Amino acid sequence: MNFAAKGDMKIAVKVAYDTFAPLEAGVKTFERIIKPIVKTVRLISENSAQTEVVGYFETVKITADTVYGDNANEYLYSLAECVGRNCKTEIFLYSSNNETAVANTFSGKRYPVTAAVTKLCGESGDIPGFYGFEAEFYVNGSGITEEREILR
Repeated sequence: MNFAAKGDMKIAVKVAYDTFAPLEAGVKTFERIIKPIVKTVRLISENSAQTEVVGYFETVKITADTVYGDNANEYLYSLAECVGRNCKTEIFLYSSNNETAVANTFSGKRYPVTAAVTKLCGESGDIPGFYGFEAEFYVNGSGITEEREILR
């Protein structure tokens, strides 16, 4: 998926059955990290090892202030200390420029993810004025390109 500009990428999180809400309110940082999974083999007969990319490990990290009354923000904050299946959800990555003819419907890519709240406000003195949380979405698949309505 190509994005025209750095600020063009948007994220929505599944907050209920087939309902996605934009994760915008309170979001301070949003980072998509794609790391290769490599296999390295060194044969005795060769001087150097051979490396091959066999897959990718992808995470999406956000830092956000807590915003009461916002569907996506409250849902994600509620996942603090959840484990197992309770952490499974979906995210939808899209561009604000990819709105279809139907209002609030965008083309993008939906991914199954495991969500983890990794920091809550008050746990770190190194971020003055931080009253929220940090979370990571661990992507569990290649995703599906589709059109999706996003709540407003």
